[in-house]
Amino acid sequence: FHVLASAPLPGAPLASPVNPVLLGSATLSGGGGSAVNSIAPAGNLVYVATSHDNGEVQVINVSNPQSPTVFCNPAQPTVACKEDLSGIIDGVAVAVAGKRLYVGRGAAPNSLTILDITNPLDPVPIVGGTGGTVSLGGAVRDITVSGPYAYLATADSAREFVRVNVVNAASPVIDSVADLDGGAFGLTLAGTPWSETRTAIR
Repeated sequence: FHVLASAPLPGAPLASPVNPVLLGSATLSGGGGSAVNSIAPAGNLVYVATSHDNGEVQVINVSNPQSPTVFCNPAQPTVACKEDLSGIIDGVAVAVAGKRLYVGRGAAPNSLTILDITNPLDPVPIVGGTGGTVSLGGAVRDITVSGPYAYLATADSAREFVRVNVVNAASPVIDSVADLDGGAFGLTLAGTPWSETRTAIR
């Protein structure tokens, strides 16, 4: 995990949008073999979807960007901030909205899982319903959340675009789908929250 600067920071090397410089790096819990698949910044924290079997979601403290750390809680300086999701399937995509963390996973179970981040340092499963999980037909490659919906780009050849109603975070449900040519790798919304008029898929 690396932090780059594209604007000057106190005590940091000069940087610009066209000349970013490396500020700091952090090794994920589980070692250098854990791939960073997706990141979602939230203030001084960055949530990371990883390939680590015992920490598919990890939290990086970047309050000091020149020394980011997975040991994000000063009260527990030797305990990595992470959440071990069920099974050994990679975390592929991640997004933050309010007090919820949305995690997309690859291979079986090909799911979207919503975690509670009321304590931002400690993502935890949601209790009740389906445990905040909805199964899909392909890996979730990208997530964008707006209002009551999570929009997903997936590897499902019959449902590359999926919209999930997340009003009840404990039991999210698929609201609508679209069949596109080939798999979808990313998406961007354009329009006012809760009434999107365009969705770009790549």
